[in-house]
Amino acid sequence: MLLASLALLLGSGPLQPADSVDADILVALQGYRLPGASIAVQVRDQVVLEKTYGSADHSKGIGTPTSLAYPIGSLNHTLATTLALILHEEGLFELDESIAQHLDALPEAWRSITPRHLFTHASGLADGIVPRTPAELGEQLRDTAPLFPPGTDSFETDSSFHVLRLFLAAAAEKPYETSMEEKILAPLSMQECRWFDPDEPPFRPKAYEWTDDGLIEIADVVSDAQPGELLASAGDLLLFVTGLRGDQLFSRKLVRQIWSPVPITLQTPGNLGTDAHGRERQVGLGWFVDRGPNQLVHRGSDRNGFSAQVDLYRKRDVTVVVLSNGAGGAQGLAEIVGRHYLKEASGKRRRR
Repeated sequence: MLLASLALLLGSGPLQPADSVDADILVALQGYRLPGASIAVQVRDQVVLEKTYGSADHSKGIGTPTSLAYPIGSLNHTLATTLALILHEEGLFELDESIAQHLDALPEAWRSITPRHLFTHASGLADGIVPRTPAELGEQLRDTAPLFPPGTDSFETDSSFHVLRLFLAAAAEKPYETSMEEKILAPLSMQECRWFDPDEPPFRPKAYEWTDDGLIEIADVVSDAQPGELLASAGDLLLFVTGLRGDQLFSRKLVRQIWSPVPITLQTPGNLGTDAHGRERQVGLGWFVDRGPNQLVHRGSDRNGFSAQVDLYRKRDVTVVVLSNGAGGAQGLAEIVGRHYLKEASGKRRRR
């Protein structure tokens, strides 16, 4: 029964992969029980894979177009951090000044938070802080205290993105969405990106998760959308990483800072998870940093039936983007794809 269900996930036609990476991907989709995925890979300056697998709507048998935009969850924080660094270089604020300089409704207990704390999840914010205005932020924080003194620990939460979004709108004196479009989306030609609007939902992949009863659709994804969140295609996110690596957005000095570990002594070991070698992950500015030989920096998300992963192996100049409409699995799938192209890139360098 399980094999039959998984065969339906991947379509009724025969599985005849064009090459070994397709074979690995199709096996991984079955293993992780993912209905569909969009994958893009760049090795040095060449896009070597931009392809979709499986279905965007399993119940209707609708395939996955290459340009399909997915909810990207926590990757919104990475984009917002990048926007913040652009505005910082334009002189709008300092990275280590209090965000209360532009959010004056912030209660006293929270006034030591800086933009850098928000970039690195070191603000002490708990989950569930989703204000639409600075006044709402003040109300939501008024009767709460930080989980830890800002800057002394790190706890990954989407609340960091939502507070950062309000801060950037106040600092730029224009809507967050406008600044994002002007400073990142338009300059990098991220044309498939759009704002998650629950009132006018465009076609998007259906979200699924696997339970004891088989594959089920998650019905409340649209209602769970939060202000300022983007949908993006795998190709869009590849353009984003390429823009960062090519110094198209800000100075090389800031690029180095983004992907350098921030010195935080974790009071709660394990908060940030571990890398492939079992070592505590380190945090950069909007990214996580692994201390392995390939200099991996990465960011992922797993929320409400959608999973996403962006991996950049700096040592080998390999970037892997995976977006899926299945809960979990994007990180593991990205690792499988990454191993394929790391091996290929290593072989080419040896042949030279």
